[in-house]
Amino acid sequence: MHDDMNDISSMSTNGTPCIYVAGEPDKIGLLTQCNAGACRILGYTMNEIKNHNVEKLMPEMYAKNHSRVLDDALAKGAENIPNKERLVFARNKSGYLFPVWL
Repeated sequence: MHDDMNDISSMSTNGTPCIYVAGEPDKIGLLTQCNAGACRILGYTMNEIKNHNVEKLMPEMYAKNHSRVLDDALAKGAENIPNKERLVFARNKSGYLFPVWL
């Protein structure tokens, strides 16, 4: 996993908001990188969200169960985790909810 914000900035040269969330068992769910576009729509600086759980960016109704969902997914193994795009909702710093694609 890349720890340098320049890495994610170069991965999204078209300005598409982009975040990386750790998938390693000891860091699962931690926000590791965020480009300027994502910081702008989320309303946070990189320092405000880096190394925080991704649940910080979720509506409460999803965030309260997310750790359990991750634990279940890890227990089942990576081959059982759906690898497809899906529409979910994110929450910015002001509490505004908006759709995002994962």
